[in-house]
Amino acid sequence: MASNSVFQLTNFGVLTCLYGHNFFYRQGGVQEGLFVKIFIGAILTAIAFLFISIFILPRVLDRSIADTEELIQVYGEG
Repeated sequence: MASNSVFQLTNFGVLTCLYGHNFFYRQGGVQEGLFVKIFIGAILTAIAFLFISIFILPRVLDRSIADTEELIQVYGEG
């Protein structure tokens, strides 16, 4: 159940970045300021990190689940 929450947050982050990028990038004349260029760069960087995290998260979650199962075997559930 927790892994579904992580992927939902990742999906929400990707959608937020994409819609934010579309809002600033598709309007004419808005890209002229330094702040807008930095903001667009930050959005594209966030999209890249979120894309990379799609490949990293399953490995991290599998390792965490395996560690949790080992601890349950050692200490028991109660």
